Amino acid sequence: MTRLLRAPFGVLCVFLWTCGVNASDASQEDCPENKMLTVEYPCLRAGGQRSVCLSLQRNCQTSVWTDSHVVGVVSEVIKKWKSSEHKTETDSMWMVLRPGLGRKCCEGFRFVMGQCVPENLDVCAGSPCEQQCTDNFGRVLCTCYEGFRFDRERHRQHQHPYCTGERGEKGERGPSGPQGPRGDMGLMGPQPDLEHIKTGRRGPVGAPGAPGKDGQKARVSLYGERGFSGPRGSPGPPGSFDFLLLMMADIRHDIVELQDRVFGKRRGLSEDTPILSSGEAELEDWTSGQGELMPNTDARDMSCLLRCVTCCSVQRPARRFFQTFSVLCDQQAVKGVRYKDVLVGVPKEIFEKERRVAVSPAGVELLVKQGFRVQVESGAGREAKFSDDHYRAAGAQITDTKGAFGSDLVLKVRAPVFNEGLRVHEAELLKPRSTLVSFIYPAQNPELMQRLSEQRCTVLAMDQVPRVTIAQGYDALSSMANIAGYKAVVLAANHFGRFFTGQITAAGKVPPAKILVIGGGVAGLAAAGAAKSMGAIVRGFDTRPAALEQFKSFGAEPLEVNIAESGEGVGGYAKEMSKEFLEAEMSLFAKQCKEVDIVITTALIPGKTAPVLIKREMVESMRDGSVVVDLASEAGGNIETTKPGQLYVHQGVTHIGFTDLPSQMPTQSSSLYSNNIIKLLRAISPDKEFFHFEPLEEFDYGTLDHVIRGTMVMKEGQNLFPAPLPKTSPPPAPAKIKSIAELEAEKRAVISPFKRTMTSAGVYTTGLSTVLALGIASPNAAFTQMVTTFGLAGIVGYHTVWGVTPALHSPLMSVTNAISGLTAVGGLVLMGGGLTPSSVPESLALLAAFVSSINIAGGFLITQRMLDMFKRPTDPPEHNYLYSLPGLVFVGGYGASLAGGYSIEQMMYLGSGMCCVGALAGLSAQRTSRLGNTLGMIGVAGGIAATLGALKPSPELLSQMSLAMATGGTLGLTIAKRIEISDLPQLVAAFHSLVGLAAVLTCVAEFMIEQPHLDVHPAAGVLKIVAYLGTYIGGVTFSGSLVAYGKLQGVLDSSPLLLPGRHMLNAGLMAASVGGMIPFMLSDSYSTGMGCLLGVSGLSTIMVR
Repeated sequence: MTRLLRAPFGVLCVFLWTCGVNASDASQEDCPENKMLTVEYPCLRAGGQRSVCLSLQRNCQTSVWTDSHVVGVVSEVIKKWKSSEHKTETDSMWMVLRPGLGRKCCEGFRFVMGQCVPENLDVCAGSPCEQQCTDNFGRVLCTCYEGFRFDRERHRQHQHPYCTGERGEKGERGPSGPQGPRGDMGLMGPQPDLEHIKTGRRGPVGAPGAPGKDGQKARVSLYGERGFSGPRGSPGPPGSFDFLLLMMADIRHDIVELQDRVFGKRRGLSEDTPILSSGEAELEDWTSGQGELMPNTDARDMSCLLRCVTCCSVQRPARRFFQTFSVLCDQQAVKGVRYKDVLVGVPKEIFEKERRVAVSPAGVELLVKQGFRVQVESGAGREAKFSDDHYRAAGAQITDTKGAFGSDLVLKVRAPVFNEGLRVHEAELLKPRSTLVSFIYPAQNPELMQRLSEQRCTVLAMDQVPRVTIAQGYDALSSMANIAGYKAVVLAANHFGRFFTGQITAAGKVPPAKILVIGGGVAGLAAAGAAKSMGAIVRGFDTRPAALEQFKSFGAEPLEVNIAESGEGVGGYAKEMSKEFLEAEMSLFAKQCKEVDIVITTALIPGKTAPVLIKREMVESMRDGSVVVDLASEAGGNIETTKPGQLYVHQGVTHIGFTDLPSQMPTQSSSLYSNNIIKLLRAISPDKEFFHFEPLEEFDYGTLDHVIRGTMVMKEGQNLFPAPLPKTSPPPAPAKIKSIAELEAEKRAVISPFKRTMTSAGVYTTGLSTVLALGIASPNAAFTQMVTTFGLAGIVGYHTVWGVTPALHSPLMSVTNAISGLTAVGGLVLMGGGLTPSSVPESLALLAAFVSSINIAGGFLITQRMLDMFKRPTDPPEHNYLYSLPGLVFVGGYGASLAGGYSIEQMMYLGSGMCCVGALAGLSAQRTSRLGNTLGMIGVAGGIAATLGALKPSPELLSQMSLAMATGGTLGLTIAKRIEISDLPQLVAAFHSLVGLAAVLTCVAEFMIEQPHLDVHPAAGVLKIVAYLGTYIGGVTFSGSLVAYGKLQGVLDSSPLLLPGRHMLNAGLMAASVGGMIPFMLSDSYSTGMGCLLGVSGLSTIMVR
């Protein structure tokens, strides 16, 4: 059946459904495994050929249609339409086809989109609530499912979904809106006589009937209340008959794609079926595949095959200019909502004793600058010392409670609670489909999650932000825990009857307070740092070795039990320990409670009650006047005698169980929480114009997608908690808890003393044999002396830096980097000419000395600035400038001895080496770190002075050397002085790249100078090996340090570059680098040698990338 309707906006839409079928037929076959019955009958194709079609006779007035019949009818309709006297140039067609395509399914099944599915299956259950048609002028015509209505205002503002509605009390959809279609499309009028198609007669097509009542409603629903648009220019009528064939094939392809998305890759229309080209007479019969189009379905099933085709100015035959849209599946979202269209609301917190506010005036200013419109509830920041005038000055509007909660994006601190004043739950005040950012704790608040789901909210839980490096700026839990740890020490000091720090006065000696901190998380470390800064003796306990190291870096004494079991867990929390470990832990706590004055506990288990670590008898064993602070009291408490939210005294011990410690510092905590939220919103929606973010179910660990998916616990009412694990971070296998007996058995089962001693003896035998081999292969005594010095330096350096404090790792790297700037010595030795170099090698040597000087001067200044970060205002004054005296004596004394004719260069080298080793040793402890940096300066200055004394350069050459090193040193000092303190680590990496560059330049210059004399040089082989290896190592150092600088600075992506086949690629590059040494060592050609050196420097650079 066809209907030709005028559509001046140029859209051709095709509906496909069927009527009822006979339950039985004389020619039916038995029901095969695919649950279908088929019937064969003769039919005609588009080109007039006779064929055999598979289908079933219907209880309809029409005969069975194939695609060939459809094409024949449509061609006749097109001819009639073209010859119509009322046709305009902007007209197109609206055709409704009622085909009898398909096979019949067995009892209990029905045929839908090429599949036999159960009769009770709702094929549209997972689809969006609107269907959408878009023409080439951008006009959208929508139909909605039953129970929803088309909201034209939401469509004008590009707010998905366009169909809205209310659900009943039991979750059923309410009555249809005024524009929604009915459940049945209705009959579309009488059908024309199409018998001529089966007989081959091309007679006239019957006049189309008037639309039925229900069909007219459907058409009105589809067009909406706008009516028809006026002429908008001429897109041109449909093209040739070939255009129609291509259009039908394209619709068929879309149906296959839609079928695959809804039902998966099953039997049905083949996506591989070729599209017929121009001029082909035969069109493959759609009914000859393994599936048909949906007979015997209602209007909801029919809507799943709606296709809208945009005809865009088809002016030439055999050309197709149209686009199809899959309306059942979600379309690719637009960029999002413009920031100016997003209204941000900041309500007042009504939770008991809550004084914080979600966004500070400074945060409001940032939101407004981003483009958001912000409204703040009156008095929301009063307790945090932020007045309404402050918010108005920042660009916010002041509103009431309902106005704040009625915003598009609501920012809160506490999870929504029942509002006694309004007699309504705050979740019910939220605007439907709005976004809420707050602490939620979804595992503990299932009822709240249900309320938010009923409002179809999107919820970002600040308590669910993954604890990964990239999310440190959004981690509100850490920000609040830091405040709680500091406040705990302040409260303990207020209720403790003595000083924290020890004192010796005329009246007598005052011992320092002893504080035990249990838990090495953010709160525990903050408490330890605050207590230590106040002069107390601090002891820290944690089950994780890394946390104990952190305690140690704060100057606290780490406590351990005598059972080897690690408590490292996932998500930044410790795991649950074995029974034996807990018993040893309780014994340790019982002993400590008798010794310490203050106990601060911070241990939490995500989603569970806090573990009880301090028993009643332990508290009662403490001295009178002692204080216990339980930071886990809101989760039940770590101390058995804690009363959450209360301050009281139990047998002389003051108990502080406040649950609102961050709220007791409202200004500070509100500012930090505001920063967390602002940074989170900026991170998840980095676009400068549109606000949009989308969670992914598959993501890599530590990425922004990990943060978005972990934080989002609900999307438009759908519960997304808990988040899936990252695909690159598989869940750790649960460690088997070993008993004490098993651990003792493992000790007895260790390797026997004989085997252990034999292995050690073998290692020493191999090492000493290698030393002898090097002596035999040594070309002269000078080489042996250099190897000896190198070996001893390596052993001394290894043992020197072994015990360095973790907090001093960065300064240690900086000072070693500055000392490695002694590559300048190599450049000085190779420099020549007068005031300027006279050859290419001499120019390379000059450049090597210049870049090394940048590293030397800048490196020592960076180290000094890093060490100054550890300096407290209360520390006694330091007079490190006095260490210039031994430096002046060392260098000046050498100059005097050189003028007196003494050659003491070797002793200068010895003194410089000892100073450099002393620098490394000094940087291993905080109290000697500044002395170490000074010794490094003296050692480098002595080494350069001894080199110049041994070279005895001419005045002109000395001027060239001095100018190069002075210029480089000044540049290094300038850069190191002006750089921000937070950028010092990346500057160390940048300076270290200069060391690698200087090494490459020096090795290449050495080869260029010595190559003509290698045939008579006694150590030519050693010189070549050193030059080749130096070039390779220098290239790796140069490029690797630059990459490190780029990642630390944020210029390069911090994730590793994982190329396909990277292992084979690196193996090939390594083989090429090693293989390049063979022609370099065997050939005496200058060009071959230079080619090998340049090649290996390039290969080393690529390997790092």
